[in-house]
Amino acid sequence: MKKFLQVFVLLGFLTVISAWNTISMAQEEQDFAAITILTVNDFHGALIQDNRNPGAIRLAHYLKDEFVLNPEGTLIVSAGDMFQGTIDADLLKGEPIVAIMNNIGFDAMAIGNHEFDWGIETLRERAQQAHFPFLAANVFEKSSQTLLPFAKPYIILDRKGVKIAVIGIATPETAYKAHPDVVSGYRFADPAKTVNALLPELKRQGTDVIIVLSHLGCEPDTRTNTLRGEAALLAKRLSGVAAIITGHSHTKLAGTVNGIPVIQAAYNGRSVGKVNLVYSREAKKVISAVTSVADVPLEGLAGDLAVSAIVQAAQSQTAVLKGMVLGDAKVRLSHNRYELSPLGQWASDMLRKAGKTDVAFLNGGSIRTGELFGPITKASLYELMPFDNRLLVIEMTGREIMNALEYGIDNQKVGMLQFSGLMVTYDYSRPVNKRVTHAVLTNGRKLERNESYKVAVNDFLFAGGDGFTMFTAGRSPVDTHVSIREIIEQAISQAGQLAPEQDGRLKIRNKQSFIPAA
Repeated sequence: MKKFLQVFVLLGFLTVISAWNTISMAQEEQDFAAITILTVNDFHGALIQDNRNPGAIRLAHYLKDEFVLNPEGTLIVSAGDMFQGTIDADLLKGEPIVAIMNNIGFDAMAIGNHEFDWGIETLRERAQQAHFPFLAANVFEKSSQTLLPFAKPYIILDRKGVKIAVIGIATPETAYKAHPDVVSGYRFADPAKTVNALLPELKRQGTDVIIVLSHLGCEPDTRTNTLRGEAALLAKRLSGVAAIITGHSHTKLAGTVNGIPVIQAAYNGRSVGKVNLVYSREAKKVISAVTSVADVPLEGLAGDLAVSAIVQAAQSQTAVLKGMVLGDAKVRLSHNRYELSPLGQWASDMLRKAGKTDVAFLNGGSIRTGELFGPITKASLYELMPFDNRLLVIEMTGREIMNALEYGIDNQKVGMLQFSGLMVTYDYSRPVNKRVTHAVLTNGRKLERNESYKVAVNDFLFAGGDGFTMFTAGRSPVDTHVSIREIIEQAISQAGQLAPEQDGRLKIRNKQSFIPAA
């Protein structure tokens, strides 16, 4: 009987404690609101799991598990560049990606530069398909000075009675990193001016929390232990913003600039960013902000059945093409867009051969795979060159070719210009724009400044993409209407086995003594 009374008293005590905690939690929720923002960026169509990327099925499960931890207070957003980058996504022009985002329950997406890859009409179709808004507050049609008609500058969401404004910002780099034929009619306004202009309007609408959802790059500066890049510059010019969500640079980071949390979740769905905010209803402001980035597990996480069905449907439409073996790389053909790479040299050689030209150029960013080695399938070809660029043959003077080399060699902003048909010497001890000291054709003839040469380029360069404006002056353009990918595919198929040798076409002098300007 005594033991029974002890148990009874203990149960009663626990019941009181439980009731007190319930009251305490209810009081806390009345005074404060816990808001969670889950972020994904630069997914690049990575639908299928491999040894590095979790794939859409695992990513969906991870996001849904995180959502249920705070269902009334969670937002799921994307910082852009979601659609393009793999054979499944590219052939279907991003349609399965939007279907997956709809299923997961995304609340908004900032428009990235690669969202423009398939043209405005396709982007409009994806926006119409989406159950969430595409955001771009700083993209204007030049002719009408109006915003993109299928995008919004911001969205205001209610979570636990807290009004949260999400402003979308595109990178101004889109003006030269997207195809000029697509974006030349649009103006990409200054991010800070755009956000600051919207803040009074959002305050008048009674918003409690303001988030910037941007496709702006950001990277850690290990020398100063700070953040740098477009997003960091934006943060330095803002106040009254609770967090800046970033993308574009494929960086995994969670930090602070000017007192504003800045976050980015790597790329390909490998990581998910989380911003945990505590909003005080009494103080009417965010009193706590904690950011973190977690990797999505490659193992031990069940897949999401609904998203699995979407992925399987996409795969069934592309299965035959993906498995087709085109050839075999017997040596490792690596690529770094900021260097003259073995893969870039070989690809530009193939362009010169296809165009029957004296010289050929490829922008460093046109090649996306880090390495080719072993069997080359149709799928790996799409990973190598996901863009639908075409081959053009133009005429350029030797002076214009030299200008392209001066601008393109060691260009750390847009990438190294890959070239074929030339042997070049580049001297860092000389002034900028006068560093190409020697340039001869592969037949041994000197490149004459006033002589005209046939040059193979893609349509991206011909339109002045990546800032290569000298190519827009090319004369007598002949559009072959053949894609660069087709040329590379044919070259691989005809060769069967790839084992190109390096010819030392670029000689660098005095780089060790070169000190960049501060």
